[in-house]
Amino acid sequence: MVNVGISRARQLCIFIASEDEVAQLWMEQLVEALAPRVLRRVGPRLVWEEARTELKQEHLFSAQLLVADVATNEVPASLPPAGTTLGAQIEQRRALRPLLSREQRLLVDRDLSDAGPRVVRGVAGSGKTLILAHWAVRALRGLQVHDIVIVFANAALEPLLRRMLADAWKQQGQGGTPFPWDRVHLVHIRTLLSDLRGEIGLDPPAETHTWDYEHQARTVLEATTPKPRFDAVLIDEAQDLGHDPMRLVTSLVKPTRDGRLPVMVFYDNAQNVYDRKTPRWADFGIETRGRSDVMRESFRSTRQCTELALNVVHRLHPLDRDASMRELIKPRSGPPLLCREDRDGLPWWRADFCSVDGHPPEIRLYGSFEEECSAVAEQVERWLTREEVRPGDIRIIVPKKRLAETIREVLAARMRGRKFQARTSRGFEGMGDVVVVSTPHSFKGYDAEIVVAMAADAYHIKGGRASALYVALTRSRSVLWVTGTTGGDKRLVRALREVKRLNDLGPTA
Repeated sequence: MVNVGISRARQLCIFIASEDEVAQLWMEQLVEALAPRVLRRVGPRLVWEEARTELKQEHLFSAQLLVADVATNEVPASLPPAGTTLGAQIEQRRALRPLLSREQRLLVDRDLSDAGPRVVRGVAGSGKTLILAHWAVRALRGLQVHDIVIVFANAALEPLLRRMLADAWKQQGQGGTPFPWDRVHLVHIRTLLSDLRGEIGLDPPAETHTWDYEHQARTVLEATTPKPRFDAVLIDEAQDLGHDPMRLVTSLVKPTRDGRLPVMVFYDNAQNVYDRKTPRWADFGIETRGRSDVMRESFRSTRQCTELALNVVHRLHPLDRDASMRELIKPRSGPPLLCREDRDGLPWWRADFCSVDGHPPEIRLYGSFEEECSAVAEQVERWLTREEVRPGDIRIIVPKKRLAETIREVLAARMRGRKFQARTSRGFEGMGDVVVVSTPHSFKGYDAEIVVAMAADAYHIKGGRASALYVALTRSRSVLWVTGTTGGDKRLVRALREVKRLNDLGPTA
C-alpha cells in the first residue's frame, strides 16, 4: 500500500509519520531515501524546516530529540521559542512527547500469553522499568491474574513506579477506567522480609543486618517453607536483591497449571551497587532459554557521558573481564556495541549502544574539599542565572548519605536564597524548584538533565569495582560534571586523571 501511494506522485511525495511508525521493520528501509522535515511555529504560522542531520557544537541536543509531533500536524502548545540558553533547550525538549524505540516496542508487544518466567537485562538507561510497567498492565488485562506484586530494593523508586504504571495503563487504552491499585502491590524488599519474619515469629534483624537482605532471606528460608500467595511477581533492579532474596520472593508465586512461574525479572549487573551475588536462575525453577532478552540501546545519557563512565570503570576493573559487559563486547548476533580503540596509545571504550550525542562531560579535580565545593557552587549559580536552568533539572550525586547532608549545608551557605535539599530513600516528584543532593543508591532508576557527580574520589572500591560510581556517572541526560579532590583514593584519582586527559584529547581522527 505504501508502494502504491508513493508511486502515485509525479513530482513530490510528502511522507508523514511519527518516529515510532517509521521504526517498524517494513518502513525502516524508507528512511535513508527521505529528506526529513520538522513542523515548527514561526510567529502565527506553521512551517516545515529541514531537520538537522548532525549535531552542531553550539547546540546541546541531537536532532532526533527535537522532532515535533508531525503525526497530528501540530507543534505542542507549550513549545517555547527556540532559545540559545541551556535552560531554553531543556524546556523545548521537555515539551516533546517521548516515543518508544523499536527495541522497546518489540518488548512491550512480546507474547506473554503462556504466563511463564521472563528475564530482561539491559544497559543503564535502556528502559527496563518502562517495560516492567507495560508488562504489569498487560498481565492485569490479559493473563487473568488478580494479585500482582512488584518488588524493588530502592525505596525512592516507588513514586516513579506508580507514575509509570499509570502512564502505561493510559497508553494501552485504559484511560477511561481508574488504575486497579487494589490488584497491584508495590513492596520494598525490606518491607517484604520484615512481614515474612513477623509471620513466623522471628525478631527484627539486628542493626548490622538491616541492609543484609541475603542474611534476612536465608533466616526465613531456614525457619519455614513459604506458601505461594501471589499470582505474578515482577522484580525491578533485581541485582540489588541477591540470590537468597530472589529464591524467597519466587517461592511466593503461584505456579500456573502447567508448572510455570509467572515471574518477570529486570536487572543490570553493572549497576550492582550493593555487590549482591548474581542469582542462579535454575535454583528458582526459572528456565531462561528462549525467555531472556537483552536491551542493548541506551536513551538516557549521551554517548560522551556513557563513555566517560565506562572508561573510568575500566581503569578499576577491565571491561573485557567483566561478565556483565560480555553481551556488548561480543554479542551472539550483530556488531559489537562496546568497542575498544586507542587514544594516545591507551585503551578507550566506545559506547555504540548510546542513541544520543551531546556536550562533552568534564572532570575537575581540586586541591581540597573546600575548593571543590566553591567551584560547584559557582557552576550551579551560573547554570541557574546565566543559562536559565530550572533548579529541579540539576542533581548533585555524592557517595554517601552523610556526605549529602554536609554538601547541602555547604552549598546552601554559599548560595543564600537558593533551595537545596539532601534527599535519600524517597522519591523526587515535585522537586522542580530545588537542587537536590542525593546518592547513587537512591537515584538509581532516575535521571536528570544536569548531574554533578561530586566527591568522585571518595567512592568505595570492592574487588576492583566501583558500581555506585558507574551509576552516578550514568544519571545525566545532557550535561555531566565530575568533581573530586587530588587527596582521595589513589586508584580513583589516577583513573580520573587518565580519563580526563583522554576525554579532553577527544577521538582519534
